[in-house]
Amino acid sequence: MSNLAPGAVRRRATIVWALYLGWFLAGVTLIAGIILAYLWRGDAVGTPYESHFRRQITLFWWCLILGGIGLVLALIGIGFLILVPLAIYFFVICCLGLMRAVDEKPYS
Repeated sequence: MSNLAPGAVRRRATIVWALYLGWFLAGVTLIAGIILAYLWRGDAVGTPYESHFRRQITLFWWCLILGGIGLVLALIGIGFLILVPLAIYFFVICCLGLMRAVDEKPYS
């Protein structure tokens, strides 16, 4: 159980979602987001926001792997078939996560 107030844990989950969305403007925010998600996930254990941090971490790694595959395929001209849907998926998941965190609901 977290020793932080529920509002503080919610704020942290919201910050990570916002940093993830900031990737579309400045890619470095994604790195900051994953670092904070790993640092803050322990404080969310036993709260509704535990699922947010779990989702943020898995989203990062799956998108990194699929994005890498898309970049390799871009060398032969078909990477857009992965990269464009992946960017849309990433954006939608981050928006949903942000809305659920603001509404004080678990991600799942």
